[in-house]
Amino acid sequence: MKKIKNFIAALCAAVIAISVLPARAIAAPDGRLLAITFDDGPGKYTDELLDGLETRGVTATFFVLGSLVGKYPNAVRRIVQNGHQLASHTYSHLQLTKLSAPRLKSEIDDTRAILAAYGGEQTYYIRPPYGSCNAAVKKAANAPLILWSVDPLDWKYRDTATVTETIVNSVQDGDIILLHDIHETSVKAALRSIDALRAEGYEFVTVSELFRRRGIDVQNGEKYYCVRNEGVNLGPSNDAETLKEHWASNTISYALENGIADLFDDGSFRPNYSMSRGAFAAALGRLWIKNGGDISAQGGAEYKFSDLPVSSDYGDYIRWASSEGIMTGYGGGKFGYYDAVTREQMAVCVTRYLKFVGADVSDSDAYLSYNDSSKIAKWARGGIGCCTDKGLLKGDEKGEFRPKTNMTRAQVVTVIKRIDELLQDLRAEKEAKDPALTPVLTADGDAVMRETAALKPKPPEKAEAQTAIASETEPAPPSVADVARDTFLIPARLIYRAYSSILSLFGKK
Repeated sequence: MKKIKNFIAALCAAVIAISVLPARAIAAPDGRLLAITFDDGPGKYTDELLDGLETRGVTATFFVLGSLVGKYPNAVRRIVQNGHQLASHTYSHLQLTKLSAPRLKSEIDDTRAILAAYGGEQTYYIRPPYGSCNAAVKKAANAPLILWSVDPLDWKYRDTATVTETIVNSVQDGDIILLHDIHETSVKAALRSIDALRAEGYEFVTVSELFRRRGIDVQNGEKYYCVRNEGVNLGPSNDAETLKEHWASNTISYALENGIADLFDDGSFRPNYSMSRGAFAAALGRLWIKNGGDISAQGGAEYKFSDLPVSSDYGDYIRWASSEGIMTGYGGGKFGYYDAVTREQMAVCVTRYLKFVGADVSDSDAYLSYNDSSKIAKWARGGIGCCTDKGLLKGDEKGEFRPKTNMTRAQVVTVIKRIDELLQDLRAEKEAKDPALTPVLTADGDAVMRETAALKPKPPEKAEAQTAIASETEPAPPSVADVARDTFLIPARLIYRAYSSILSLFGKK
């Protein structure tokens, strides 16, 4: 009986141990790479796909048709802005091997000229329609020809589950996956496959990054199906050169020069990655320090959060932000340290920061100017209205605010710079009206403006702070504890009951 009990206990422990493995494994430097690609777009589901990729921090490669770019220009802009690779699927999806030389040249060159207006990597890899390629196509391409190694036939089946299963069961390290973002089922299958494969330790990169990471120097006119690991597996690139061409290059330089944001360990900035709430708290705190503030001088009640890493570089900033009522967390002792900061969260926190430094943050209904104002949470409306009035946050070209969308690192530092400039203007106005507001030297010799009482922050009374927090706190996403309870502890109880039942068969309790 003792052996049986030990065996059952070991079995239970093993099952529970397997259950509590992380939902998503972080790929190691020598991990497995995949490139997921999309043909025949842009289309009406491309924005949905881009939203899903942005939420997951995943980059992809889009082989677009030149004839559709003008119909979905915003989607193409988002492809470039979000760090995806923009590539060519020719102009009108004709079989290139059957075209005359002039028409072949037009299909390729006209599309390249259209894509050039949107930026991105200027090489513009080409995927010939139907994979059809001959010597004439290779010569006319003037770019690498990218085919694929995994084809789930999503255009044929139009079934999310089938396509997902095919992808997940077929891939191996270095594969290039073919999908079509013109089908809703394909978009859903793509996102489900990404979630499943990341949990297995795969990292998703663009096709060009796949080549770079594997040390492959691609050649124009050559066909490529996949990129296996032949012993070279480089890490993520330092993006210093890429930043020079980025739309936010000036504000990124400002952020780095003033210590507002950090570089990653590999020396890259990764402007299109989402910014975490922890890093955002640090950015606000560093802005306060830049302008002569002291994050150790905390004026309100400090909120203690259970989900802060023990060795967090941002701990002091988070404690400062919470004590001053600028970032108050989700409630229940959760800050959401690793969560990406959303646009509506940022608007509320920026408005609180402006109030903290003494700026006018009068209520505004400017949030109603956005076409998607009905999607804005009640607790965020005042903050979005304030930031809109002051020109700190703006809508997209569709006139939408997209409140639930994550803020990228480039977008965050752009807003931080706007805040800094706004406050500098306010100080200049105060100085003109009040001679007592004069420049002073900080410890390191930099001149800053010493604020008068009119611009000094006034910590809210405890009751007022708690009321504001209750009305302007976003519901928390499922926490690790919640997931553990729902995913792991319930099965563990079932296992224990089974264990007890088995023992009862032997008359033991």
